[in-house]
Amino acid sequence: HLTFKWIITQHWSANLLVQNLFNTNRQTITTYNEVFYSSIEYSKYDRIVQLTVSYRFNDEGKTAQTIRTEYGEKDF
Repeated sequence: HLTFKWIITQHWSANLLVQNLFNTNRQTITTYNEVFYSSIEYSKYDRIVQLTVSYRFNDEGKTAQTIRTEYGEKDF
């Protein structure tokens, strides 16, 4: 899988996701006992490309606040 993320502005961002890029999505299941044997191979050959564009609302005015303790600046 391959993922790219672009931050366009403070509010806009875009993600590009590509799955099964090299056609390596294969799975083999084998089941057996004394009188039974079964082997199945699943291969998925399609690629998935997903583009996501997002916008963040209400991001204005949010700032990180420092935590005040009962000891003040003497903690460190």
